[in-house]
Amino acid sequence: MMYHTLKHGVDPEEFSRVIEIAMSKNADILLVSLNSTKVINDRLDEMLGRGFAKRLFEEHEVEVVVPGARPKTFHLASISSCTAFKKGSVVLPWVALSTVHKAMEKFPTSDIFFIANNGPGEAQRQRGTDELTQYLSGHRASKAV
Repeated sequence: MMYHTLKHGVDPEEFSRVIEIAMSKNADILLVSLNSTKVINDRLDEMLGRGFAKRLFEEHEVEVVVPGARPKTFHLASISSCTAFKKGSVVLPWVALSTVHKAMEKFPTSDIFFIANNGPGEAQRQRGTDELTQYLSGHRASKAV
């Protein structure tokens, strides 16, 4: 199933919210990130324990025990890299639409969560050319989370 946020741009709270939803849906979570960013690192450490982000960016696969829930396995990768991830939640924060399409092709039975870089009404964009609008025009079945 495809999901998207209505809030766009780099937003730490939105990233945390999407990670929590992804964790509630599946035990395996693939975080597709082009590189380590302060927003991602800080939020992962707050949510999953100090040093978690560094460990994930070094090892690319980390299991986490969540109180009151079954263990979760986080995978970190670019869509083209090798990973043990097969199915679960794919979280795509602030990636290009081409990366979203690659994720859909590679993991068609996974839940895919997209946080767009920009959305409607942004001053530098002509109407309909922003990422969120383009995503929604091509993925009408996607649900807002």
